[in-house]
Parts: sequence; C-alpha cells; structure tokens
Amino acid sequence: MQLDIAGTTVLMVLAEVAIGFAGFSAVVAALFRRRRSGDSMLFDEVRFLAMLEFSLSVLLFSLLPMVLSLLGVGEERVWRSASGLLAFVLIFHVVGEYILSFRRKVVSLQSIIWSVYIFATVGTGVCIFFLILSIAGVPAAPLAGVYISCLLWLLFMAAIHFTRLAWLVASSTD
Repeated sequence: MQLDIAGTTVLMVLAEVAIGFAGFSAVVAALFRRRRSGDSMLFDEVRFLAMLEFSLSVLLFSLLPMVLSLLGVGEERVWRSASGLLAFVLIFHVVGEYILSFRRKVVSLQSIIWSVYIFATVGTGVCIFFLILSIAGVPAAPLAGVYISCLLWLLFMAAIHFTRLAWLVASSTD
C-alpha cells in the first residue's frame, strides 16, 4: 500500500537506523558491565538509558506519521499532530534531565561535560522552537522537513551517547 505522506522513505530509514542503535546499545552495555563489573559510574548507566531513549523515540516517531496516515488522517494534520507530540516529549525530556541531573543530584556534576550538556540542550530547544512554529502554522519550513530534522537531531544525540559508551568500553582494561 502506498502512503500519501511526504518523507515516508526517510522515516523508514530513520526507523531502521534507530533499531540498529537500540540493538547495539544493548551489546555495548553488556560489554561495559562485563569489563567494569561493580564499579561502573551511575552516569554511564544514565548515558546508556539516554541513548536507548533517543533511539526508541526516533523509532516510535518515525512510525507515528505512517500510522496516522493509515488511519485516514490528512497529511497536514499528521505532521501537526506528530510534531505536537514530539515537542511535548522533548520538553518533558529537557525538564526531566534537569531535575534528575541537577535538582536531585542523581548524576554527579563532575561527570557532566558542560559543553556537551549545553550543546544538547540548545539543540533540543531549537527543535522544540521549530516544532511549535510548525504546529502554530508559521511557515518557517515545511512541516515534514521540520519534523524529520528533529528526528535526525535525536538520532544524532543517540549517536553521541553511543560513541561515548563505546569509547569507554574500548578504553577500559580487563
């Protein structure tokens, strides 16, 4: 069945890459736990969970527009609905990250690289800003383009966490 929404092929590719990251994250986490038995930092576990969260979010949000389209929702409404839900999830993520990392000190402040944190927060804020513009109907960019760009940002964030975890596994000693 041919879907009539723009970007279907890109969404499918994003979903496949997200599945790959989620699968590899489990392998990296298992290797990391094996090599660093008992002394792994809490932040490394949080990094793993963030990578998994970003990967699964990309998977879910890559499939959502196609599901909405199959349910008979019009293309513009598909992108606005999906963008609204994605903006809500990103806002929840930023607020939740702040509360967990700083307010409750679950993650030690010494383990956070501030430049990475600021880069991630600003990038996510830009995504939220453009998603809200899209939802409001401001013609900043095509709806599908903004949405897919934000999914690419989440995939990029998953890649950063994956690389940092893989680096830890490679640099740990037996």
